[in-house]
Amino acid sequence: MIALLTTAWAWLKGLPEIVWPILALVAIVGGVILWDRIDDAQVVKEIEDKRALNSAKAGQQSAEDRSDAALRNIMSEQARETAIAKAEASEAAKPVEARSTLSAQDRALNCERLRQAGLTSGPNYRELCR
Repeated sequence: MIALLTTAWAWLKGLPEIVWPILALVAIVGGVILWDRIDDAQVVKEIEDKRALNSAKAGQQSAEDRSDAALRNIMSEQARETAIAKAEASEAAKPVEARSTLSAQDRALNCERLRQAGLTSGPNYRELCR
């Protein structure tokens, strides 16, 4: 190995002086390119690590959102079923001629829509959605 370096050094010393600045420039440019490649690889690795971490956080948040949505759907379904049962019981308690022409489900759905819209203070709501 040392013999190889000694031979290379002797060969380089034999080159004309005009070649030395060119060799220095080539060595500097080569070093900069090599450093840039190594630095780019490190930056890419850091970005990929950060992306993987954010992806894991987003996946966890997505799972939480899905479970929240499932709970809201169950609660909404129970509220709808309760409203339908209440409307059916209310209709059954009325005399036949005073009963609504709407089905109990339609009436409960309309009452729920009025409730969600905040229109619970009117006389129509009180009459239809007891």
